Amino acid sequence: MSKTLFPPNSPTFPSSSTEPTLIVNKVLLSYQINQDTMALLPVAHADYSTIVIERNQQLFVKKTPWQLIQLSCLENCSTYEGRRAAVMYHMGIKRKVPIPINPSKNLFTFPTHSPTEFECNWIFYSHIQDIRHHPSFINNHLSILKTLYSFG
Repeated sequence: MSKTLFPPNSPTFPSSSTEPTLIVNKVLLSYQINQDTMALLPVAHADYSTIVIERNQQLFVKKTPWQLIQLSCLENCSTYEGRRAAVMYHMGIKRKVPIPINPSKNLFTFPTHSPTEFECNWIFYSHIQDIRHHPSFINNHLSILKTLYSFG
């Protein structure tokens, strides 16, 4: 069974009745993107700015998704801007550019919106099994992710 971390009184991720819920008040100051990272979701919450979806857990982080992406690029000897420019040059993509955070570890992410928009989720492609068209979007990030992407 997978572990779900869920802050008290948070309507963002209602738990499934078949999955146990572990109430955790701990908010991480930062987070290192790794092979278990499936998505970075922005949230407007007083205590944290990102919900990190991993294979077996959800983590709550003070830094924004944008800050975590930039930090991860720097930790891997480059900048976000440099990695984005290289992808644009080689692939000719100008919008929703995928970012190779750490190509040697197969860590690539792409934005669901413009990275300057608050609504921008960052999806890590190695966890995607299926992508389907969704006719209308709703405000709940998890519903969008479950509908659009099947994570493996």
